[in-house]
Amino acid sequence: MFEVDRFEWVGERLEVAGRWYGLRGHRFVRPVLILEADDGPRRMLAVLDHKPWAAEDGELWFAAFPWEGEPVESSGAELAVAPSVDVALSPPAVPGRPRRRASRTRKREEAPPADEVAALRAQLASEQRTVRRLAAELDAANDRLAASEAADAQRAELERVRDAALAERDEARASLEDARRAAAAEADDARSRAALDHDSVRDERDAEVRAREAAQHERDEALDQRAVSDWERTAAIAERDAALAERDHA
Repeated sequence: MFEVDRFEWVGERLEVAGRWYGLRGHRFVRPVLILEADDGPRRMLAVLDHKPWAAEDGELWFAAFPWEGEPVESSGAELAVAPSVDVALSPPAVPGRPRRRASRTRKREEAPPADEVAALRAQLASEQRTVRRLAAELDAANDRLAASEAADAQRAELERVRDAALAERDEARASLEDARRAAAAEADDARSRAALDHDSVRDERDAEVRAREAAQHERDEALDQRAVSDWERTAAIAERDAALAERDHA
């Protein structure tokens, strides 16, 4: 429900001021004003000076619409603020002229009787209770929606954290695999160097063994030559002794 406080021309604008009731949860868009003028309806978009046009329950709401030319008489107006929210407005008074009534042929109605007034008041109270109940249900639905949106945001955050953890785990695995490959390559290089060192040591050892064997062979040959020399000397001494003995005998 919209309670109009002011609807009038101000300079080159048509300004609407009032208060909304029972419209929680509605998302207002840029207001549109349709004025039923004598030369046909005129459609105007609100200026952006008062954006956003949020409807706070019972708070003053304001919108202004640009107007080109002089103010004109009109039979009525319609204010639309959302796809499903529009209200009819009484025509604004042209500055310097009395306000045009919605219908010139409308007869003045007599005051309704007291029982009808009481019935209307009871109906109004019932409708107000219905409005409050619907507003409470709408508030509860909005709370559930906010809780659902919060849960969705929390779930999205958890998924983001999980994806980041998985990416970090994969990166750690890749780093560990690279380190393992590097260590394996280094170990292979070390084994290769050790094998080369082993072959070199073995070659040196074999060369030393061969050199030692050659020295032993030379020593054995020298010993054999010495033995032969000793035998030949002993034989020469024996021949000499035999020759001396034969000489002496002769």
